[in-house]
Amino acid sequence: AAGRTSSGDGAEGDDAGTRPAAPRVSGGTPQVTAVDAAAAVGAASARRHDAAPAAAAVNSARGGQQRVAPSPRHPGAALQAQQQALHQLGHQQRPSEPPLHSDLERLICAVTPVLMDPGQDGPPLTLADLWAQYDEASVYGREVLTLGGRRRPAHAYFVPLLSGMQLWAPVPEGRALNDALASEHQRVYAAEGARRGGTVHMKLLMQHSVGENPYSRQPLSVAMRTLAQRPALGGRSLLYDTRLDQLHPASWYAVAWYPVYRIPDAALTARFLTFHAIVPQRPQSEQNLPPPPGRPPRLVVPVEGLMWDNMQDEQWFPRIHDTGGLAAADQEAGAGDDPRLLKKIDKWEIDHLRNNAKLMARSTGLHVQNDNGWRPLGHGDFQHGDFEFFLRRMADI
Repeated sequence: AAGRTSSGDGAEGDDAGTRPAAPRVSGGTPQVTAVDAAAAVGAASARRHDAAPAAAAVNSARGGQQRVAPSPRHPGAALQAQQQALHQLGHQQRPSEPPLHSDLERLICAVTPVLMDPGQDGPPLTLADLWAQYDEASVYGREVLTLGGRRRPAHAYFVPLLSGMQLWAPVPEGRALNDALASEHQRVYAAEGARRGGTVHMKLLMQHSVGENPYSRQPLSVAMRTLAQRPALGGRSLLYDTRLDQLHPASWYAVAWYPVYRIPDAALTARFLTFHAIVPQRPQSEQNLPPPPGRPPRLVVPVEGLMWDNMQDEQWFPRIHDTGGLAAADQEAGAGDDPRLLKKIDKWEIDHLRNNAKLMARSTGLHVQNDNGWRPLGHGDFQHGDFEFFLRRMADI
């Protein structure tokens, strides 16, 4: 695969916005005000110097109200009380800050498919439900709020391109496995470790790697409909009608996200390759919580592997203050990221995502039966062109 970059001229934008007002403290803890801090300062001054001027200063701060400070038991007690009062005052009046997130964390949140859990009484989820999550992005691009880069803040848009996939079906132990192992027309594979799930053995339903230039490809939704017309790849019955719960956990697909444009207009060059294991699961932030009122439980197909390229001077990894309040404005308008799906991603997690991408793209941890028993699958068994392209060009963070 080969790629090119989109370009545009942009000027630096000025950050705007005001800090939120200091929160009011409620509950059983008394509110510490500037008057109480002045009282502590006055008490310390009275202890060391003259009580009359200090009392006058306290009364002036209180608007003339009298308040007698307790007598300290030792010379350092008044100073300690003063420092404690000032510390409580500063802690209380410090404005609350929204959680910081990086542009990469917002991108991963934005490109994570979200499915409604049908429950036990609803129709089972199929691959058609999964591909439908890319319909809107295939037309308009997936919107990602970015605070880094030449013009910040801004909204960046990326188009999803199908990159590759492997679909596996479990082979249960017993007669089905014995028949498969004895068959000359069907190869049996085995997964190990984290890629195994509950079943060791499986059979390959289809695998596909896209080799066209990314700028010559159709968006993912269009590409899937085109693939479904090819009987050699299983047709629509496989690529759309297959139930997600009938796939082996080793099944995955990859999406290349290429830049389209940014509003306000500015250079947008970064591109990403995301890998998704086709194992829907409850969002981590909702696993022990009921869904919000009026909304059914959700399932996500999270990003399990990640590669990137051509970031240039775009700041995707640092956590930047949203001084303009753009993220909050998006949420109020019903757009932007769902805060329940945003999660912190540190350098260890990024390294883990890169390693997972390699495991999927190169079939690491999978074995195939042959005349001599089992052999591990290697780089030559499945060529994922986009992964190799990103691997050669990806820079460290």
